[in-house]
Amino acid sequence: MRTSKTRAVDLRAKERRSYVFNLRQSGASYELIHRTISANPAWVGKLPKHYTRREVHADVMLELKEIKVSADDIEAVRSQELERLDRMLMAIWPMALGKPATPGALGRPPVPAVPASIEAQQQIIRIMERRAKYLPGVNAPIPVAPVSPDGEKSYHEGANADFFAALMALAQEFGPLHMAENTSEELPLDLAGIGPGDTTNGSHYANGTNGTTGTNGAHHP
Repeated sequence: MRTSKTRAVDLRAKERRSYVFNLRQSGASYELIHRTISANPAWVGKLPKHYTRREVHADVMLELKEIKVSADDIEAVRSQELERLDRMLMAIWPMALGKPATPGALGRPPVPAVPASIEAQQQIIRIMERRAKYLPGVNAPIPVAPVSPDGEKSYHEGANADFFAALMALAQEFGPLHMAENTSEELPLDLAGIGPGDTTNGSHYANGTNGTTGTNGAHHP
């Protein structure tokens, strides 16, 4: 059974945690919090015997765990914030639209037009932007896709199709390309200069006919 003395100790610990937590929230370091609470007459003789910066940190962490909000709390706060934004929006909406002039009638003088307020419109835009942050998915996604250098074709239509079309045209014109036996490295294809007898790094391209000799006299297997 808990005694009144135990309850008093618990209440004092809770009060101490709240005190150091508020100091921490104001930007004080743990060392400064320790010095402050130790010098405070209200806490003289009420602190634990070995109350150091480590214990200050532990008090702050315990207080953070106690005030941690749940998902339901977050949703309630979100709903409340959205309601506040809606009320602000309603308040300045007439100013953003302005008001047309009203002709006088039944002895009443005419009411001049009220121009639309640019400042109110800017405030409404900021409210809408803030509201969209509370509601994920409100803003439409911006489609992003790679395109050709001229920006006219999509990546697959522009880059890949043109590349493979040029490659197929070369294959039809010069026949299959064969690697010389004296190299095991994969040779780069110069799409602008491949032809019978062309050489790269000592390797020879043939025109697809066994035993063909290139223009430089090299024999291609």
